Amino acid sequence: MPFVHIVGGQSREAVLQDTWGHLAPVPRRPYPGFVLFGFSAFGQHLILDYDFEGLPENPWTHDEVAAFVDQHLDTQEHPDRYESGEMRIYRWEGTYRRLKNGTPQFSGKVRPQRITDFRSRTPARFRHPTPNVEAAA
Repeated sequence: MPFVHIVGGQSREAVLQDTWGHLAPVPRRPYPGFVLFGFSAFGQHLILDYDFEGLPENPWTHDEVAAFVDQHLDTQEHPDRYESGEMRIYRWEGTYRRLKNGTPQFSGKVRPQRITDFRSRTPARFRHPTPNVEAAA
């Protein structure tokens, strides 16, 4: 059932404003912050974490960060990334602002992050046991 029918005919934007309007970004105000994102070995775009100074969680910022991540990852020149099963993690640092017309603006740099094999750095007491293939046979 479409969102509009659930809320009695109001537009999505009107419902968001009525419910979370007090959390919305102030137009043209810069919010310094970061976004940690990447894509999985299966090709999904992932938002791992993000935070902007002075800006509480709100649906507008979440939607705009997701669109920014999708745009960045879709423009990367890695045509075989899905077939190779390779994971990549990026970190964007800079300033986010929402313009007066509602358009988001992300100014900053995206840098690839080094990924280490987490299993080699996890203490033994926290590791999942490796199944013994010979015992199962």
